[in-house]
Amino acid sequence: LLLLLLHWQLPPYACGPCAPSPVLWVATDPTFVFPLRTSSVGMDALDASDKEGLVNQLNKWFTFVEGQLRAKDQEIARLNDTVRDLSLRLANVERATGGRGSTKTSPGGVGGNNSNSSNGAKPSSLVRRNSVDKLQRTPPARLTLPGQGSPSMSRSDSPLGSRPVSRSSSLRTTPKSASRPQLMPAPAPSETDIQAGDKKANQYQVRGRYINVFGPKDHVPSRVDGQAPTERLELEFVYGYQGKRTRSSLFNLSSGETLYCMAGVCVIHNAETHSQRFYRGHTDDIKCMTVHPHEDIVGSGQVSGHGLDSKAHARVWNWKTLETVAVLGQGQIQRAVCSMAFSPTEPHILATVDEGVNHSVCLWDWASGNLLAEARGHSDVVTAIGFNPVTGFMVTCGKQHVTFWRHEKSQEECAESWKLALQKKAGIFQNNEKPKAFLCLDFSPTGETVTGDTSGNIYVWSQPIPSHTISRVLPNAHPGGVYSIVSTAHGFVSGGRDGFVRIWSWSYERHPVQEGERNELSVGAAVRCVAPVPTEDGSVSLSQLTVGTLNNCVLEIDASDASVNKLVAGHSSEMWALAASNRDTEFVSAAQDGQIIMWDASEKRMIWEHQLTAQENDADAVVARSAAVSPSTGDVAIGLANGHIVILSENGEFRQKLSNRKFAVSSLAFSPTGERLAAGGHDAVIEIYSPERNYAVTLVCRGHSSAVTGVDWSLDCRFLQSSSSGCELIFWDAETGRSIARHSTMRDVRWATQTSLIGWSVQGIWNGEDASDINTIDKSADQRLLAIGNDTSEVKLYRNPCCIPQAKHHTYTGHSAHVTKVRFLGSGNHLISCGGNDCSLMQWRVTHRPATSGDSDCPSTEPDGALSEDNNSALDSASVLSEQHLGAED
Repeated sequence: LLLLLLHWQLPPYACGPCAPSPVLWVATDPTFVFPLRTSSVGMDALDASDKEGLVNQLNKWFTFVEGQLRAKDQEIARLNDTVRDLSLRLANVERATGGRGSTKTSPGGVGGNNSNSSNGAKPSSLVRRNSVDKLQRTPPARLTLPGQGSPSMSRSDSPLGSRPVSRSSSLRTTPKSASRPQLMPAPAPSETDIQAGDKKANQYQVRGRYINVFGPKDHVPSRVDGQAPTERLELEFVYGYQGKRTRSSLFNLSSGETLYCMAGVCVIHNAETHSQRFYRGHTDDIKCMTVHPHEDIVGSGQVSGHGLDSKAHARVWNWKTLETVAVLGQGQIQRAVCSMAFSPTEPHILATVDEGVNHSVCLWDWASGNLLAEARGHSDVVTAIGFNPVTGFMVTCGKQHVTFWRHEKSQEECAESWKLALQKKAGIFQNNEKPKAFLCLDFSPTGETVTGDTSGNIYVWSQPIPSHTISRVLPNAHPGGVYSIVSTAHGFVSGGRDGFVRIWSWSYERHPVQEGERNELSVGAAVRCVAPVPTEDGSVSLSQLTVGTLNNCVLEIDASDASVNKLVAGHSSEMWALAASNRDTEFVSAAQDGQIIMWDASEKRMIWEHQLTAQENDADAVVARSAAVSPSTGDVAIGLANGHIVILSENGEFRQKLSNRKFAVSSLAFSPTGERLAAGGHDAVIEIYSPERNYAVTLVCRGHSSAVTGVDWSLDCRFLQSSSSGCELIFWDAETGRSIARHSTMRDVRWATQTSLIGWSVQGIWNGEDASDINTIDKSADQRLLAIGNDTSEVKLYRNPCCIPQAKHHTYTGHSAHVTKVRFLGSGNHLISCGGNDCSLMQWRVTHRPATSGDSDCPSTEPDGALSEDNNSALDSASVLSEQHLGAED
C-alpha cells in the first residue's frame, strides 16, 4: 500500500570533490516526496559527525513514515467497516424488495404480469413482503481496495475480511486479555450451504463477526416473533444478606418485620410467613441504612456506579408504603454514602458521610431535600455516624479518630447559616493507646458514647463536660474486632469477629442472667450487625436478637434457651455455578469459596449444604465455575476452576472427583436421559462422560478456538451444540464426537436446553451488546421464553424463538454486579438469577398475562431499537417491579 524508495542520484563514475550531492528520496505516496541532501561531497568524503547527522535525519523520516503507515491502517480499517455496513444495508434493501428490481418488464406492468395493474404499479400480492425475506440475509458483496490483493494484507476467504497489518514492530497489537479469552471470527458455512435454495442462512453480526445460522423448515415467521413476551417476571425472594460490604444494615421494624439490604434491593422480610417485600429505587450497591426513631421512614445510601443514573446518593422512603420521599445528594456525593443517621432530637435532620476524598459530613432536611450543612469529616476513613439522644451532639468515628460535632442555628434562623455553625472537636485518648480504627458506636441512656475498635476493645466516652475523654475501657471484649454495638434501656449488645454475641449491663459488666439464660452466644460466623427484637409494648428485649453475619446469613437467636435459627441463608463469595434440579422446584448453586447449596424454591429454604475442602498449593480446588444435575439419578456435578469435576449425590454426599482436566470447566450439561455428561472448558475441548461407567470419558470433541461458554443436548441425545467466547457455533455428533460441517442439516433438530449464546433462535438478543456483555442464557421448559443475564446487572426476558434482530423484551434490575447465570426451573414458574460480586441469588416468579392487541401479529407502533420505558420513576412506588418494556404494547 505504501512505498518506501531509497534512490541515490550519483553518476556511476562520479567521485571525489566534484561528485554531485547524494540525495535520499523518501516517498510516502506518489505525490509526496522528501529529498534529503546529505552533503555537497561524496559519501566517502563524509566524516563521522556528518554520517551521524544523516542517520539521525533518516531516523526522523522513518518515524514519520511509520506514523503515516499507522494512519493509513486506521483509515483502511474504517473504510472496510463502512464497506461492510453499506453492503449489508444494500443486501437488506434487496431482500426487502424481494429481488424484483431486475425483473423483466411485462406488457401488463412493471415487475409482473398482472393485466389489472396500471402505471407500472406492482400487484399487492407482489408488493406484500414475506416475513421470511426479513430473516434471510446474504453475505455482503466484497469490494477490493487498492493494495488488498496481497495475501499478507487481506484474507479473501474470511467472511469479515481482515484489516491490513503493518510490518512495523511498533504497530503490534496488544496481548490477549488474561481474564477473558480473545474473540475469534466464527467460521462461515460453505458456499453449498449458503446457496442451497430453501436452505439459505440467516446472517447476523456480533462484535464485527458475521454469524451464519439456519432456521427450522417448519417455522412460520410472524410479526409476533419480534415482540416482547406477554409473560412478566416478579421478584419473589432474595437469598442472602449484604454482610461483607455494609456495616449498619440490619433492623427490626415495629411491624415485626426485618429490614436489610442485598445488592441493590432493600428487603423487608416477614419471618412468620417467610415472605418478602422490596424497595427497588436504588441503581447500584446499597452501602448503609438507617431507620427513623419516630416515623415509618428509612434512609439508605448507595455507591456510585458507571451509568449516568447510577451516581452515589441517599434515598428516604416509607417502609410501609414503599414510596420514595426524597433523593439526596445526587451529583454532590462523590463515591458512596458509607454511613447515615437520623437525629432523634431534630427529626427532620438526616446526617450522611461521603466515602470521597474529604469524607464529607452533610446534614440534610430530608423532608424538603435541602442541604443544611457540610464539612470535611476527616482525612482518614469514617466508618460510623450517630446522634446522641441526650445531648443532641453528632459523633463520627473511623481510622484512629473519634470526632464530636455540634451544630447551631444562627440568629436569623436561616438554613444557609448552618454551614457556619457546624463545629467539631476530636476525642482525647489521654494515656490510652490509640487503636487502629473504630468500627461502630452507640449511646447509653445517660449520654455516654460507646465505641468498638479493631482490636476487640470497647471504649466508653464521657459527657463533653469538661472534655471528650475516655472514662472506661473493656479490653478484649471481642478478640479480632468489635463490629456492632446496639444499646437498649437495660444494657447493650455487642458482636464481633470472633463469632460471639455478648450482652452487657450499663454497669459495663456481663449482663446478669436468670437460670437457663446466657449472656453470650456463638453464631458460628463473624457478626456484622445485631438488632434487638421489639416487644409488644414497644420496648426491646435483650434475649431476642436478629444477627447478620459476615457470610451473608440472617439469624434469629434466643438467649433464654441459646437457640440459633437461620432466617435467611446465602453465599458469601462470587457465584458462577447455577443449575436447575431434576425436581421442578429445586436448584443448586455453588460459589468460589467451595460452598454448594441445594435450594427449594417453593419453601424458599436451603435443603442441604456441602463445603469443598481447600487443598494446599491449589487455590482453584474449591472455585466452582459450572453446575449440572442429572435428570435421572439427581447427581450433582460441579465444575471447578482447576479442571476437576466433583460429583455429589442427590443428598449432597461426596461421591467422586474427576481430575483428568487441567483447565477451568465452564459448562456442564447432562443429556435428557441422564446417561451422559458433557463438559466444556477453557481449553476449548468438550469431554463426554458416562455415569454408568463410573463417569469414564467416552468421547472428546475438539474444534473450538476459545473457551466453551455453553453446551446443549438434542432431545433425542444424538447431537450436541456448543458456543465459545470466540462467537463460534459448532454442532457435534454425540456418537462419534465429530463436528458437523453442514449446519443446514441441523436446522430441524430440537434442543432440550439453550445455554449456547450463538444460534438461530437467539440471534435477536444481540441488541448492540458487545460479545462479552452477555454472560448467560436459558430457555424455559415450555419453550416460550428466553432469559439472559449481562454485565450491566440486568435480567432480560425475550420471546422464544428470538429470531428477529433488535427484538423487544422486558428488562429487570436488582443485581448490583454482572449477572453470571440465569436458569428456569423445571416447573416453568420460576427463574433464578445469580450475581457475581454481589453474591446474591434472586428468585423471580413468571406471571402469565393474557395477550392483548399489542401482542397480536400486527406490527408494533414502536420503531425497532426504541428506547426502553422504565415503569418506575425515581419518586414512584418502588414496590412495583422495575421493568423496561422495549416497544411492548399492553
